[in-house]
Amino acid sequence: MPAEEVELRLFDNGRYIGRFMLDPVPGSMPGRQVLLVAVTLADQAGAALDSVSRPTAAA
Repeated sequence: MPAEEVELRLFDNGRYIGRFMLDPVPGSMPGRQVLLVAVTLADQAGAALDSVSRPTAAA
């Protein structure tokens, strides 16, 4: 892992939604599974935020 912050950007359908800033612990190296969980959570957060920010059609 890099010593400085890592930016994990959130996109949904190619649209930028937001970002998570990851602050690593010096000397630690998360496993592949932990990294995949972080990306999956960011993906889910981006989709959830996108669904809230989209206008709904009038009935």
